Amino acid sequence: MNNIFSLIYGTGFKLKLSKICRNDKRFCSQIENKIALIQENPKSGKAMKSVIKGTRRIHAGHYAIFYGVDYESRNIILMNIGHYDRLYTKK
Repeated sequence: MNNIFSLIYGTGFKLKLSKICRNDKRFCSQIENKIALIQENPKSGKAMKSVIKGTRRIHAGHYAIFYGVDYESRNIILMNIGHYDRLYTKK
């Protein structure tokens, strides 16, 4: 049985990722490694509470990746990525 989950990219995720990789090349491989890690073990990220309950988060360097997991269809939905200072500030 294949333990790897499929990836589904949310709106704008790939664009944000390519922008990060273009501007911060040193973090690009860290982010790719974390995506591979959550693909193998979706519970490796921290479960979120409150407003974003039901999603998970994992840090890769100065960046955070927010994702959801559908265990039935074995999909990981990559929802958002960004510098954690900007993701956690109230607007």
